[in-house]
Amino acid sequence: MRLKKLASFCKDELCAIALQTNLRFAGHGKVLNAIRKSGLIFVHIPKCGGKSVIKALYGLELHEGFGHAGAMFYKSMLGPSFYNKAYSFCFVRNPVSRLISGFNFAKNDGFGTETDIILATALGNIAFDEFVMDWLTPINIDRFVIFRPQHKFIEDTEGNIIVSEILNFERISYELDKMAKYQGESPEHLNMTKNIHASNDAVTREITIKIAELYNKDYKLIDKIKHK
Repeated sequence: MRLKKLASFCKDELCAIALQTNLRFAGHGKVLNAIRKSGLIFVHIPKCGGKSVIKALYGLELHEGFGHAGAMFYKSMLGPSFYNKAYSFCFVRNPVSRLISGFNFAKNDGFGTETDIILATALGNIAFDEFVMDWLTPINIDRFVIFRPQHKFIEDTEGNIIVSEILNFERISYELDKMAKYQGESPEHLNMTKNIHASNDAVTREITIKIAELYNKDYKLIDKIKHK
């Protein structure tokens, strides 16, 4: 019953709310000014250490304007000339770990917005395996930004990667240390999900296979940067 309610919630209205939120956040003057000043464009993929990077690089908090807009949005807002000359980057994460983190975050009311609370209520006591096997579909993962495939944040309309560098979330501490030295500050990791509902221990082979099917291109990104 809860899954049916969740499915009915994933309609055009939610998609519109998510789009408007992203446009509002990504278009915030404070964020764009910080990007122009630093010459660094961070594409914030959900559940990939974004808050730590934003604070280390720009000295901003997430609520000060950073949402989850894709690289194409920044290219449009900043202009192709600036974008192509700037250093743009993102962090990517193992799809299973990222999905678990997103699932737990959603069940903990996300950022506490009206949409987040409705989603958390709809998820209710649904277990991670039920969530993956009965609800996770290509359509549904695109409707919620937190579950959207990572490659979609850094591609253009033709599917080409348009960021300068893709970094591995598993090396985020190392990368943040470099950023902190550049900025003259000490990095800190934020946005740690509390009251964990699911962990890697809850992942069966069947679940892993389905996630691999849905996030196939994300796995290819991970493999690519691991073999650099």
